Amino acid sequence: MLLFKDSIRLFAAYNEGVINMLEKYFDMKKNQCKDALEIYKTFLNRMTRLSEFLKGSRGKACCVSPSSPEQSR
Repeated sequence: MLLFKDSIRLFAAYNEGVINMLEKYFDMKKNQCKDALEIYKTFLNRMTRLSEFLKGSRGKACCVSPSSPEQSR
């Protein structure tokens, strides 16, 4: 459960950072734009992997609260 919560918090923080970066994109110098593009590509890759992880963990023990009735089955 903690891994799930931390993943969601990480996604929110990363997403906010990328949005801030994209808002400033057209005011950046060329070399900064190249760096920003690489950061954005990394963001997309990580979010794809996070999405796959969350889909795979749906309903599994790692995402079920310890007091949940599902875990006692």
